[in-house]
Amino acid sequence: MAPNSAAKSRFAVSVSSKIASAVARNRLKRLAREAFRLSSHTIPNNFDYLIIFSRMLSKVKSCDIKKLSLSQVRNSFLELVRQGQKNFEKRQGKN
Repeated sequence: MAPNSAAKSRFAVSVSSKIASAVARNRLKRLAREAFRLSSHTIPNNFDYLIIFSRMLSKVKSCDIKKLSLSQVRNSFLELVRQGQKNFEKRQGKN
């Protein structure tokens, strides 16, 4: 999460090919994009959001990735936004 000069929020997602099969990676990307779309009215504007699915996820079986629901991904995304906002405000207070 980083501030931007655009008038709206922007979103990007990255999933390494080492994490899972192409089908599972594409599902993760679709779920993340949809979570952002559904949450766009509740998250702070003027920020860029980037989700990078880590290699730790590769330890999860692909079948578990396929069982992820949109609500799970959305709740995780909103929690990351809350943490990012708190960290951003803390950095702003130090400057």
